[in-house]
Amino acid sequence: MANTKLPARLLDTSAIPALNVTGDLTVDTTTLKVDSTNNRVGIGVASPAGLPLQTKVSSGDNKLRMTTASKDAFILELKDASGDVHLGTNTTAGAIVIADGGKVGIGTNNPSTKLTVKNDNATTSFGDNNIITIQNANTTDNSRMGLAFTGNTNVGSGLALVEGVSYDQSQGHTSLNFSVYNGSWHNDMMVLKAGRVGIGETDPDFKLHVKDTNTQIAIESTTTNQNSSLYYIANGANQWETGVNITAGLDYEIYDRVNNGARMVVQHDGKIRIGNNIPMWSGAYGGALVLKGNNATSDRYAQLTVVDSSGSIAYTGLIVNNTGNVGIGTNNPQKLTHIRGAGDGTHLRIARNGVSEWDFSIGNTSTLSGVGSGALEILPQNGNSANEFAIGQAGTTASMLHLHAYGMNLPKQTVFSAALPAVTNGGNTIVWGGEHLDVGGNFNTSNGRFTAPIGGNYFFSFWLLLDPSGAGNYSRVLFKKNGSVSTQWTDNLESTDAGATAAYHSVGGSAVIPMAANDYIELHNDGQNPTYGTSYGNFSGFLVS
Repeated sequence: MANTKLPARLLDTSAIPALNVTGDLTVDTTTLKVDSTNNRVGIGVASPAGLPLQTKVSSGDNKLRMTTASKDAFILELKDASGDVHLGTNTTAGAIVIADGGKVGIGTNNPSTKLTVKNDNATTSFGDNNIITIQNANTTDNSRMGLAFTGNTNVGSGLALVEGVSYDQSQGHTSLNFSVYNGSWHNDMMVLKAGRVGIGETDPDFKLHVKDTNTQIAIESTTTNQNSSLYYIANGANQWETGVNITAGLDYEIYDRVNNGARMVVQHDGKIRIGNNIPMWSGAYGGALVLKGNNATSDRYAQLTVVDSSGSIAYTGLIVNNTGNVGIGTNNPQKLTHIRGAGDGTHLRIARNGVSEWDFSIGNTSTLSGVGSGALEILPQNGNSANEFAIGQAGTTASMLHLHAYGMNLPKQTVFSAALPAVTNGGNTIVWGGEHLDVGGNFNTSNGRFTAPIGGNYFFSFWLLLDPSGAGNYSRVLFKKNGSVSTQWTDNLESTDAGATAAYHSVGGSAVIPMAANDYIELHNDGQNPTYGTSYGNFSGFLVS
């Protein structure tokens, strides 16, 4: 039957076992059109064009419904107003939407990107809102499945991968690995595995594990005059902060968030500031360094201490106070170096391994016979020559004081011997114009005085020749200490009779006189006769003890 047109009412397929049509078939002009020439079928269109099946409605949306023996329907729908294509079922209309602009939506009629997926599940339970699943058919460990991101060039140029990598299939364990390509692969740059994050590490041991040949981590604040720091939180509270502090001059700071105060600041000039009385412990307990400083100058000090298991100070080893005094065994040093001990025994030991050891000791009970309580004892701890003690002067080889097993040498002990007395009348101090010796330089020839360099007991002696000036005159020479004469040291009164005026008097004396440092001694002509000449006399002295 060629180009046959039948009214629709005659097409009762229940009454027609089979219909064979040769050529085109048209039912009600636009209800059904079979184009045998182009092998096209049109429903609602008189001239189907372009596609094997074309449907058209005169108004509203165009829908195509498909069914099977067991399934009700699958609906393909073209929206008249928007031009979007919706795919769905009889119960879920528009499950997939292809928008007129080429965007695809799943679960949404208004896709905002090339692919927009929206979940219609409102639950907040973990795992209930999964909307995209990428499943690997491979059941072996280390198999990968993921997403690739690339530019509009060949795959491999500018490529980035996000992959799920199974590492224990039997337990359903999978890590999430991130890789990038920029001429060469940077495999697994970041890995999320078992609740840990690895950067450069595929099997992280910590919450954040960064690994590289030269590991560097940068924390940068992009806002001017804002800190850049890390926070440490424990027990639900912010405990500590470390980082760069803007107000502290961009210094590195460790900040106590509980008590709101900086505990340590490392400055750009290399200085380290530690907060007031904050110990820097060595181990859980034992030694401690305490640095304290505030606006009160009197309350600044540095201290080395020993602490007990509770952190309390058990012993003060060394302290430097606000004046620079150093105390060992005392919290209040009164001198540049102040050593104090609570009990008897050694408080200072100086040693050189293999040579000698010396102890400086103060105690209520002396270790040496005949030495009183509280004396400073210097005790050698080695035998032979190590028992010797010497005091010298820098730049010279001669000793000023040398103590040894046989006694004491004092090569630099003060001693003098003056000569050439000036002619001196009675009532005047005798001045000596020359010296035989003056060890220590303590005799002054310009005024005839010897000045004691140190306190001690000194021995003095003299002799002089006097010229009687008349009958009845007497001769007398006395020691004069600090401007006062005394007959308690010596006396030598010589009288002159009328027949002996042509003779001479030889007078002399000696005494041990206690002297304090800077006391002075001189000879005073306390008689009525003058001294005779300048070649007759001597005045000598030295330190005894």
